[in-house]
Amino acid sequence: MKNQVEKAGKNHFLNRLRKQNAFGPFLIFTGLFILVWFLTDILQINNTANRWVFVTDRNILSVVKQVAQNSIVAFGMTMIIIVLGIDLSAGAMLALNGVFFVACITTFGMPLAIAILLTLIIGSFMGFLNGIITSVFKLPAFVVTLGTGLLYRGLALFSVNGDPIFCDDPSFLFIANGDIIGIPFPIIILVIATLAYYYLLSKTRFGMHVYALGGNEQTARMSGINVIRTRTIIYTIAGFGTAVSSMILASRIGSGQPMVSMQGYELNAITAAVIGGTSMAGGTGTIFATLAGALIIGIIDNGMNLLYVPPYWQDIVKGFVVLFAILIDSLRRSRSK
Repeated sequence: MKNQVEKAGKNHFLNRLRKQNAFGPFLIFTGLFILVWFLTDILQINNTANRWVFVTDRNILSVVKQVAQNSIVAFGMTMIIIVLGIDLSAGAMLALNGVFFVACITTFGMPLAIAILLTLIIGSFMGFLNGIITSVFKLPAFVVTLGTGLLYRGLALFSVNGDPIFCDDPSFLFIANGDIIGIPFPIIILVIATLAYYYLLSKTRFGMHVYALGGNEQTARMSGINVIRTRTIIYTIAGFGTAVSSMILASRIGSGQPMVSMQGYELNAITAAVIGGTSMAGGTGTIFATLAGALIIGIIDNGMNLLYVPPYWQDIVKGFVVLFAILIDSLRRSRSK
């Protein structure tokens, strides 16, 4: 009986996975790219210098760096949302990891490799803490991660007395600004992360367990899936990814900033996942679609900045984008029933 339930659950969730694709989000990204290029470079709206501003090496590279750090956080968020979770501590984790990473290099004089390793361990532990509290005590992820987010932010501020710490070490700055055979290093990190998350979620037994748990926790438990362990691992992996992203961000701005990401990096990650088709009802979501969602957010942010759209209007636009994505997800689920 157990084997039959497991087999049926496996076929059901694999079929749901095959139906998902990133074609729609990538098509939207392409359309937005053309639109922003047309408004900024062809019509030159709000461009008094009369020069091309969007399709330039400098601007595209800036967008790619932003997308790289956001995407890696969004990949972990995708896995969390698939199992009906949420992580509101991601922004605070970015801040604490970034401060810790820079402190290891500047304050403690550690080699870059050791600093990277310790930052990944700390980031993973913070994710593990979110997962274990949520899973073992069966507490709402919203409340747990809101609380740990305040804890992580407080630790980031306390550790440096609220002041940023700067680093001009060339190897540190290389993470976000260097390149290998002409390819920007953040792009290389993003490609590796995308393929790693894709393989984990789509090609492994663990990935099948993630979709099964998000589709129906009771069925997953009956199939022999260790719910507590699976959910804890998901949050730990998300914490690992946030640590990677924090190092890119710290290198990009040349410092560890305890107040960084106060404007909601976790919300950008949630938005990227939802725009990419990850269902807030759980059970569905893919890594490549989330990447497309992160690209869409990157283009929207960059385009509105180039067009000098006031910050409050930018929040309004992104709010409408999220609501529209949720509405589409709701309609899709209603149609599939």
